[in-house]
Amino acid sequence: MWCEDEVMAVVTREYPALREVSGRSSTMVLRSLSMVCGIALGVVALLSAAVLLTDRASTSPLPTDLMLITASLVLAVRIARGRLSWGEIAGLLVITVAASLYAPFSVLAQFVGPAVTAVLLLAVVVSIQGRPALVLGICLTIASVVVILQWSGRGWQAAATMGALQLGMLTAAWAVVNALFRAVTTSDALATQLRDAELRTRVVEAQHASQETIRRVLHDDVLTALRSVAEPVAVANTSVDAPSRKACRDAARAIRELTADRLIDPADAAHVRVDGPQASATASGLGGLIVEGLPLTVSTHTLAGPSPAPSVARALALSAREALRNVGRHAGVNEATLTVDFSVGGAEVRVSDRGSGFSVREATLGMGISSSIMSRMEEVGGSATLRSGDGSGSTWTLRGPVGPLASEVTMMNENTGHDFLTTEKRRLALGLTIPMLAANLFVAILYVPSNRLFAVEVLVALAMTASTVAAAMLVVRKALGRAVISVFGTLQAMLLLVHMWGAGPGAASDFRSWGSSLGALPLILLAFFVTSPAALAVLVLPYATVLGFVVARDPVASLTSSLGFLSAVTTTVTSWLLGTALRRSWRQVEEQRHQVHLAQVTDVRRSSVEEVKDQYLSRAIETVLPLLEAVSSGRSNLDAADIRAEAAQLSLATRDDLYAPGFFPLDLRQEVAEFRRNGGVVDVRPGFPPGPGQGPAGALLQALVRDRVGARRVILTYLTGEDRGVRVVVVPPLSEDEMASLSRAHGLESAAVGGDEFVSWLFLTDPHK
Repeated sequence: MWCEDEVMAVVTREYPALREVSGRSSTMVLRSLSMVCGIALGVVALLSAAVLLTDRASTSPLPTDLMLITASLVLAVRIARGRLSWGEIAGLLVITVAASLYAPFSVLAQFVGPAVTAVLLLAVVVSIQGRPALVLGICLTIASVVVILQWSGRGWQAAATMGALQLGMLTAAWAVVNALFRAVTTSDALATQLRDAELRTRVVEAQHASQETIRRVLHDDVLTALRSVAEPVAVANTSVDAPSRKACRDAARAIRELTADRLIDPADAAHVRVDGPQASATASGLGGLIVEGLPLTVSTHTLAGPSPAPSVARALALSAREALRNVGRHAGVNEATLTVDFSVGGAEVRVSDRGSGFSVREATLGMGISSSIMSRMEEVGGSATLRSGDGSGSTWTLRGPVGPLASEVTMMNENTGHDFLTTEKRRLALGLTIPMLAANLFVAILYVPSNRLFAVEVLVALAMTASTVAAAMLVVRKALGRAVISVFGTLQAMLLLVHMWGAGPGAASDFRSWGSSLGALPLILLAFFVTSPAALAVLVLPYATVLGFVVARDPVASLTSSLGFLSAVTTTVTSWLLGTALRRSWRQVEEQRHQVHLAQVTDVRRSSVEEVKDQYLSRAIETVLPLLEAVSSGRSNLDAADIRAEAAQLSLATRDDLYAPGFFPLDLRQEVAEFRRNGGVVDVRPGFPPGPGQGPAGALLQALVRDRVGARRVILTYLTGEDRGVRVVVVPPLSEDEMASLSRAHGLESAAVGGDEFVSWLFLTDPHK
């Protein structure tokens, strides 16, 4: 059994591949942001060019605008490809500052200034990362303000407006990028923890499944076959040899299946096939399959009905056969009753006898009951119930579901990383909301007094602020249902309509339309987190409809001068594209990480399963399998005393391997076999952990069977709990001189010893506890 340190040693050895994939997460954020920023900038430049060629109402110089648009297109391609150099970053600064020179009449000033400046600055932040980008952005803002004050002729109000908007967008972009990288880091750490836990779980599952399968084969098939050779029992209407040869053939086949180069999965815990799979589809077929070759007289009753799944039928058959074998071994009778009922709500098999019975509460259930019957049925979603009492016989009731089984739990869902944006929703929402809200409120304060209806504008500003705060709270609380999206889309459109009515005619062409940006803030925030195009349409269409209506009815606004006013829609769409691109890129990274993890888990599980196979099966393959094949093929004469004696010895050795795997090295095994041939008894009780090695208990056992210090029976029991260790009982009891001699010879002076007139015992503390 692998301990946690051994599992994590393998994990560490395999982790470079996982670390490589996890390292791509930050690169994924950069690429996604760059791609969306580049596409947004390219679309802006193309739309601006189209407007300039069709509408010359703009007072900005055409050559200057076309030059800036061309530069924007070139930079858009570079940004989208994620290859922005310092020179190109300087070009971004020139474009933004030059746009500020023409504010608010230039196409780029209207379009880039109020909306796309955020995209440009975001690209700068992505390219540089960290505080240098923030410092650079502040310098950019100062330069824009100076240019406006000195050369544009627009005055301090325009300069303050552009400065506030740029600073707010810069701060929001910086906060969002930092939150995104924090989200990636958090999600990477969470994914690592989940995969560590998953790996440990899968290793334990693989070990448990392989142990259970191998132990059942050794207990149910191999021991049964060896006992049938050592002590043959006649079965009605067959030769004396037939049951033994069939049992050996089944056991040999089961061992060969276990040695195949494949994993033993939890779903395969009862994978050993039963002859006649087609027959098990019916109640009568399953009943015949259960009783075939058993040395008992079994009265069988069947009731037809829906057939269970093949794995359930297999578990029912193997569990019922084990229950019937226990009747022959322990009940003291050779008759039993079998009922196979498929007519109930689930397939049911009952095995009953009128033997001696036992008290279930007081008895210690052996492996045949606990593993070969109870656990086997539980693994397929069924149950096994035993009713017994002293002198009143026993009845097993085995129940399994009818129809196909629910699929097993799959290994690590590909999307374990969920929506990684959810890990930092609070930071993302606040980072985007606070600076942008502050900047837009500052602009509102500047221009509200110049609007037509002062009181209406104040109320609209308060309402838009409240809706922005509400949107941020809903994002943090993950309450973004369809109803919420619809309400915000409609509410913001209505507030915009009221705002433009209060602002008066011509407001769509200048900063009196401050409400178009302030009202769009909730939409921009929500769009970043919604996943479907339908939800985006519900958010944007009402707002875009009102914008179009206002521009069409405004007597002063032209298409060119209204581009800044309409940019709220494009910014909302850009926000949705950004969130979508990030989620898609994250899923790709998760899929790559998942594939690496699957390969890693497969390797670790294969190693653990092979170790379990070596612990339990190595001796059986070397010593037992040749005898089983010789008997099943008819080469061995079952009447020969040496064959029966060999089968009896191998049965005891197999039992040792079953109950104390890895305890007996080859030399100790040989000496124990010789001790048994001379009439001695070595009884290893169930419960030893796999692979404890020889240790002090093995050395003591070797001395007892080698030196024959008066011992004729040695019982080894592994005790659990706080006082974990091995208890060695010797019959008849050893003398004080013999006990002292053993202690000195094997360094057991510190061992606890005791005894009475019947037995002597020693307790050896487990050195591994």
